[in-house]
Amino acid sequence: MFMMKTLGRADTNNIRFNKPDISSNHARITNLENGNFLVEDLDSTNGTFVNGYRIKKATISLNDEVRLSESTIINLTEVFGLSKQKSEPQKINPKDFTNEFNLLKQVWDSYQKERISITKKHQSKSTFIRAAITLAPLVIWEILQFSFDEHSKAGGIVKSNYIVFSVMGSTIAMLSTGNMSPVEKLSQLDEEFRVKYVCPNPTCRTQLGNVPWLSYSNQGKCFRCGAKYNKV
Repeated sequence: MFMMKTLGRADTNNIRFNKPDISSNHARITNLENGNFLVEDLDSTNGTFVNGYRIKKATISLNDEVRLSESTIINLTEVFGLSKQKSEPQKINPKDFTNEFNLLKQVWDSYQKERISITKKHQSKSTFIRAAITLAPLVIWEILQFSFDEHSKAGGIVKSNYIVFSVMGSTIAMLSTGNMSPVEKLSQLDEEFRVKYVCPNPTCRTQLGNVPWLSYSNQGKCFRCGAKYNKV
């Protein structure tokens, strides 16, 4: 079972902060036990931030910075009683972030694959349901044809309303699949990507947008802070 911690000003929270800018029930963090954590804002007044960007919900790692409101930094290692990570050797060049930047390749690749997966699943599901709903009235029409003599009054009505059944099926199909948009899933994916795909320099954290990882690798550095992205 995943360990979860609530954070806020109220006494009922696991981690309590006696600060006026922290909401009574500010945020919830869940240790997913695979090196990742789920951070959720609980409709706080002043927000929950990951790498300097306000979020509603985001999956992060120990390499990411979590902040409540303006200045309350959350130490995930201490909150969950984890073993302290070995401190990295001091950089010879303080601007060298090549190792940290290389980790962003997985962030970019995973994001692209997940977007494609969500879109394909939605398209397949929508196509199947639309086809099923469209064909259902036609199947009923065929059954009714066998149920009534085509020379009878009822049979004539059924036969003459073939087009009505077809249009009805298509209309129902469109209405039924109209609310199946993957917008919410893609929106959540985009939010998590934006807060993780940032300059690895902790003093910068500029969002790298939708520019491919390889483009930044070829660029070689962050134009804002000068952090080095490769050894070249």
